[in-house]
Amino acid sequence: MSKLVLFDIDGTLLWTDGAGRRAIRAALLAEMGTAGPIDGFRLDGKTDPQIVQELLAAAGHPDAASPAHIEQVCRRYVSLLQGELEVSAGRSRTYPGVPELLDLLERRADAILGLLTGNLAEGAALKLGAVGLAPARFRVGAFSRADLLEAGAYAAFDSFADPVPVVEAVYA
Repeated sequence: MSKLVLFDIDGTLLWTDGAGRRAIRAALLAEMGTAGPIDGFRLDGKTDPQIVQELLAAAGHPDAASPAHIEQVCRRYVSLLQGELEVSAGRSRTYPGVPELLDLLERRADAILGLLTGNLAEGAALKLGAVGLAPARFRVGAFSRADLLEAGAYAAFDSFADPVPVVEAVYA
């Protein structure tokens, strides 16, 4: 039976030198006129739409809970992310040992690589590509906890022996 090995992206596989934060800030300012308290805001452990909603709520924006406005900001974020990743070129990187670990796991007949991340799918692909990781090598993708629940993806775990989540790894 195969093992599903799930990775988070930011802080686990790679570092983008703040490209995501800069793109979210710019998207919020362009679409909503405020980025809220983004400078001290913790982005980890949250989905991109959740980050947008929480920053707008913290700023007291009247449309903070509007799904249409959150989606609009997220679309703008993805459109700005590539440029921010280009600004970070040379500073964005995988963490030590990540490419080798992924290569090793891909060679195993009993391992399937996947993503479990709060990133939007399009943003995830841009970030992975910016550090030379092919998004297609991750055969399973869950891009928010809500997506997992709505799609019933937890049922998929029944077809794998002991799924192995690798999230929020700590690097010295």
